[in-house]
Amino acid sequence: MAYQMPSKICCRRCCTRRAREAISVLLHMSNSYDEQHDSTPLRIMQYNVGKTREVMDSILNHDDTRDYAILLLQEYSRTYKQNLPLLHGAWTAYEPTYQTETPPRAAIYINNSEIDIDKIEQLPIPHEDILAISIPAEPGPFNKPTLIVNLYNDSRTHSATEQLRNIFRHNVKINEYDIVLVCGDFNLHHALWNPPGYSAQEPQAQNVVETMMEANLKPLLPLGTITWMPPHRNPMASATAIDLVWGNENAEDILVKCHSVERTNDHASDHHPIEIALNLNPQKRPPPPPLMTTPKRIGISSRSNLNVSFRL
Repeated sequence: MAYQMPSKICCRRCCTRRAREAISVLLHMSNSYDEQHDSTPLRIMQYNVGKTREVMDSILNHDDTRDYAILLLQEYSRTYKQNLPLLHGAWTAYEPTYQTETPPRAAIYINNSEIDIDKIEQLPIPHEDILAISIPAEPGPFNKPTLIVNLYNDSRTHSATEQLRNIFRHNVKINEYDIVLVCGDFNLHHALWNPPGYSAQEPQAQNVVETMMEANLKPLLPLGTITWMPPHRNPMASATAIDLVWGNENAEDILVKCHSVERTNDHASDHHPIEIALNLNPQKRPPPPPLMTTPKRIGISSRSNLNVSFRL
């Protein structure tokens, strides 16, 4: 379900109060920028907003944010007492197609100056905290579209991750896409992505790992990346990783960067933003890795070795 700022906004006198409240007119509205932006690499920012309006306003209005083509937001802020996302002239907001009385906790914002909105296809997903969009392939080595999934997994019910496998089996056909990204706040811990010294692991996390294995998806964040900092009022809590990025082999091959931003552009949330950049139009497809001709001991010191066996 997509939402855009209307091209013409009536003055205050001719607008009703209800209509004015339904549209959050933020600062620096602009559909065009002076500089010309290159279509590649595709820059994406993933971020848990913490349901804070000030953080949401900062993200949508910050000068650095305009360079991103896609924002993958979790626990985002919506209009006060309205069933609408915050609207901005530079962005088109997408919410889950499955709506309930509970406000959704995952959204995708598309930069209107970076991506042609008319070419975006939103896939129907039967979950209130999961949404997926399809971006058509540009002329280049990839012929199939790019799939981007954003989700929020409730830490009490784990509803999103428990249903993700069925969604991959029945609602989203992974093999119809050349590039696949699955991002979100998973609210789970596992040895595959825990930072060093963090030993907690929920049983639901293993279900996520098996789901991703079945879909041929790998974690793209560097092992040990911290994405969440505990609040100052809870000094006993430890910094950990609960915001994750998964991708297929093609996404891994064209990955320019995938890392958390700890001190800059964090917009005052307790989650670190994650920056993702994909080169959708490389000059040529990366060659396959060479085959090993000598025996090599398999350990867990590298990400590729961890992918050998997820059952830790």
